[in-house]
Amino acid sequence: PAEEELAILLSAYERFLGQFHDDPQAAAELIQIGESKTNERQNRAELAACMSIGNVLLNLDEFVVVE
Repeated sequence: PAEEELAILLSAYERFLGQFHDDPQAAAELIQIGESKTNERQNRAELAACMSIGNVLLNLDEFVVVE
């Protein structure tokens, strides 16, 4: 990512992380999605925030369209 894009992603990660720290139930529900088991030692808020950033990246036009 360009420097500006990285700053936006980092800001979004921090925002997601704060939201999931404030609402641990939402984090627990999000990380249960999918077939893979989660590591119980991993911080649920951090994992949920990373999943949210992954969702942002997968929804970018650059992910789908190659120019």
